[in-house]
Amino acid sequence: MMKFLYSNIYIFILIVFSLASLSCSNDNKPHYKDSLKKVDKRPIDEYGQRYVVGHLGSKKVNLPSPVAGIVEYSGSPFWSKTSKYIPRSERTYNDAITSFGFDMRMDGMLHQTYYKTPEDSRIAYQQEERTPQSQWLSVGILANEHYVPYYGVISFNKYIERLEYQKSYPWFQTQLQDNMLYGLYIFLRPDVINPNTGKSWREDDIGDVITYVSVKNGIVQTTIDCNPNSQYENARTCTQRFSLDPEWQTEIYVSYKIALLPRWQEIEALIKAQMNEFVINEVIS
Repeated sequence: MMKFLYSNIYIFILIVFSLASLSCSNDNKPHYKDSLKKVDKRPIDEYGQRYVVGHLGSKKVNLPSPVAGIVEYSGSPFWSKTSKYIPRSERTYNDAITSFGFDMRMDGMLHQTYYKTPEDSRIAYQQEERTPQSQWLSVGILANEHYVPYYGVISFNKYIERLEYQKSYPWFQTQLQDNMLYGLYIFLRPDVINPNTGKSWREDDIGDVITYVSVKNGIVQTTIDCNPNSQYENARTCTQRFSLDPEWQTEIYVSYKIALLPRWQEIEALIKAQMNEFVINEVIS
């Protein structure tokens, strides 16, 4: 019995050593899968991270991966592993970016999530973002095939005409007011009682109650939807929408606390400047 046991142990040891030897010999040979991998040619930032590359309209961009964590490309959503999925490492400036987002503060600080980047932005974001006086902006981008020309295109008269279609839906409908605020036209929900709450639709604490519109030469440039009535002060926010110049094929939407509304023009200028920081000098032919 013992002799049989020792014999089996001896055979087991021989098998282990044989497999180990085979593995070591294979380590020196190029693997087939590795030989098929494409070389990652994307540039590297100062923290050793590869930029996320692609284009927005005619603009080639380098997006810092610690800043723009989620990026979607044309025909290949980031969450999909379909046959169209292409790893970031194989992306080039010829790939059309359709959406991404980032967070930035009014002083220009970008929220960086990578642990090797300075922790200042992560500390500040964690401490400030959920406060009513937060200076943080949550920026979203829709581009290329997700871009629909609207801002800088539609006339103010057409904008008002479209409101007529919403008359049957008071939770969507807004009415132009006589006064302006911060250079913006004001649209309010109708002063009609909401049967579900017994209060005016203008006092509704759910959803956007006020829309502000910026108009230049009769053309709508910017809209800002705000919810000033939420019972949670931290949830009193605005969402501002505008487009970059036509060659970008890009629409911006940015959310922030309502306390920042008076600085809406500064917000647009800040975001446009940051978008230009992402651009490399070459232009796609």
